[in-house]
Amino acid sequence: DTMGKLGLNQEKLEKMNVLEDLLKGFKTDKLIPVSLNLGTVITRLDARLSLQRNGEGEVTVAIHGIRKEPNLDYKFFG
Repeated sequence: DTMGKLGLNQEKLEKMNVLEDLLKGFKTDKLIPVSLNLGTVITRLDARLSLQRNGEGEVTVAIHGIRKEPNLDYKFFG
């Protein structure tokens, strides 16, 4: 159901050859085009996906966004 809300389905994930990695608990090695519809806002992005368990033991979709450029103004370990 959640994948459908992201504009994805089983066939599309199989075609992209990423479904097996997701089901094994890995992040996808390819960028997946995702569409998020939040009611009044629709956004499209490319991200890596993974399946994770939440605190209640339910499987959820984690979206791992990418950056086009590194943020060099952010302090890293001081």
